[in-house]
Amino acid sequence: MACDVFCLRSPSLLWHSLQELSVYDRQRNWLYAYLTRRGFLLVAFGFLLIVVGVNRLSNGGLTVLVATLLIAGLIFLVLFVRHIRRAKYPLVSPEVFSSTRFIASVAAISSASFVCLGYAWLIPNFIQVALGMGAKVSGFVMVPGCVATMLFSPVAGRLLDRKGSRAPIAAGAALLVLGAILMCVRSLDTAWGLAVWYLLSGMGQGLLSSPSMTYGLSSLDDGLRADGTSVCNSLQQLGGPVGVSAVTAVVASAQTYNTEITAGMVLDGQAAFVVLAIVAAGAAAFSLIALRLAKS
Repeated sequence: MACDVFCLRSPSLLWHSLQELSVYDRQRNWLYAYLTRRGFLLVAFGFLLIVVGVNRLSNGGLTVLVATLLIAGLIFLVLFVRHIRRAKYPLVSPEVFSSTRFIASVAAISSASFVCLGYAWLIPNFIQVALGMGAKVSGFVMVPGCVATMLFSPVAGRLLDRKGSRAPIAAGAALLVLGAILMCVRSLDTAWGLAVWYLLSGMGQGLLSSPSMTYGLSSLDDGLRADGTSVCNSLQQLGGPVGVSAVTAVVASAQTYNTEITAGMVLDGQAAFVVLAIVAAGAAAFSLIALRLAKS
């Protein structure tokens, strides 16, 4: 399933990359920057191998094949970074990565996306398998959190205009972590409890993402913000499939040693909730780091 999610997201990732190829010059003529095949293939294979490697963790845990896929993916990404530093027409300007505040903001956004889509897979499956409820109930449980994410995004924009970046980012990070912690420490024997905790996470996601992108991009020069937007959008969309793959791997790897599916989902689902709480804490940490950094 995780590979399917990645494949469905791949066209969108490709589209965001190709958007950055078109630039508008001062005479209002569309120009197309030179895209080197090497740079595109390096970043594409790097992301693909990492996602497939994480997904393969569900088939027997950390094997030689999984380690090889992950290491190869990281090598491809390192080679991509070296390539854009030397290329005459890089796919992404290397100067984008010189801003620590931008990097921290992108890491926070990607981590929040990891958590959001991780819950989108885990909670419905946990409700149906561990709690024995139907698909309709599991769908209704997800609605409040999804609606909260949608509604709180414009609220975050208004807070950003009136109070600055600190208020929405700090509030979003706090709600994201609070919801994740409650899913770990509170009893998960009712679906509606999960709905409330996921509602908090959805509110946090809505408050955190857009202001973090604006705040991170503000640390870049005007000429670099198009490249920064492309990097941010691509890594945000990549974080979601990786989150689904990671949660799937945690649940499936532990179920391998437990023949009783319901009991396995109870134990393994709790482990997956802990993993997502750790990533949510990471998103909050990256957000705090970004807020403490001056423009650089």
